[in-house]
Amino acid sequence: MIASYSSTTIWVLALMVVAYLLYLRFLRVKRDPREPPVIPPTIPLIGHIVGLMRYGTDYYAMINSKQQLPVYTLEIFNTKTYVVNSLDMVVAAQRNTKTLSFNPFLIFTSKAMSQYDKAGMAVVRNNIEGAQGKWGYIPEMLEAVHHTLAPGPALDKMNHTILNKLCPSINGLKDGDTFELSAWIRGLFSVCSLQAVYGPDWISSPELTEAFWDFERDITILCANIFPTILAGKAYKGRQLLFDVFVEYFRKGGQERGSELVKVRHSAGIRNGLTLEHVARGETALLLGILPN
Repeated sequence: MIASYSSTTIWVLALMVVAYLLYLRFLRVKRDPREPPVIPPTIPLIGHIVGLMRYGTDYYAMINSKQQLPVYTLEIFNTKTYVVNSLDMVVAAQRNTKTLSFNPFLIFTSKAMSQYDKAGMAVVRNNIEGAQGKWGYIPEMLEAVHHTLAPGPALDKMNHTILNKLCPSINGLKDGDTFELSAWIRGLFSVCSLQAVYGPDWISSPELTEAFWDFERDITILCANIFPTILAGKAYKGRQLLFDVFVEYFRKGGQERGSELVKVRHSAGIRNGLTLEHVARGETALLLGILPN
């Protein structure tokens, strides 16, 4: 019995060593000395995953309070996350658009967040830097979005829609009404913002709103793509529900009555070879820019 137990223990330890060596050989990302300092996990390999699962985005604040670094790196298997805490560095990054390219992030969001297949990723990568001219999905889409969100009629229309939907809810509050303020604001702004962007054919519901916040809460774990159905089950299900809802929205032509923003994104995608499902998946990632802000 003792010999059997010892033998099993040895095999388990051997497998763990082999798994670690394989990780070092094939999965561990290479480091550049110019990169921000790496914060090692408290538990080898899985410490950051455990922290994000337990504390969500508050995990970053916990690291910030301990490390007091303007910028640092978190490594989760073969994925890197740079966390910037210094306002000066945020401003510097935003100003140095010629040095820092946003396009690698678009590749990441298309693959990790939106789960594009090979065909979709080929469209995304095609002339992504615009080196051959202002054609291709990313150059055309970014130029159209920039024009749409610049001060002007398109942006004014979205803002007016939000205000027109916010005011009745705010004015309808009565003396003595009690509710959880944060949840009320989050739910109200979610509905109004989505209606402003996607138009009257977008059907909001508490289930759909909750699906997004489940998706947003564990987005880091989900994007690491390490057993996502287990480690980020609610986020995985929430994203899938959003995928399905957007597919149905575009199948019915909902973008035709939506804002100029959703029209130009849909048009650029279809024109450059994305399928309707690709476009729908891309809109799910865009929600991360619409709702938390």
